[in-house]
Amino acid sequence: MKKTISLLALLLFFSIEMQAQITNVLNNFYSVWVKPAIPIVAGLVLIVGALANMGKVLGESRDYKGFAQGIVLYLAVYLCVVAIVSYIMAG
Repeated sequence: MKKTISLLALLLFFSIEMQAQITNVLNNFYSVWVKPAIPIVAGLVLIVGALANMGKVLGESRDYKGFAQGIVLYLAVYLCVVAIVSYIMAG
């Protein structure tokens, strides 16, 4: 019985150490790769959205209101995604 408990304690100790190492690796991955990439990807999405809405401003049938609504919609989605990612990364 004593041998089993000591073996269980030893395995528990090693599993906690491995979980700490995995957590450290994931934190490094997020801080090195994910955090710098988020503004770049979001900026590209915003630029693509603006270019997609440019057809509403150019040409004979101009729709400035539709263009502004499209840009505001893209900004709202962008801010929601940034808020969600920030919340996930903070916890």
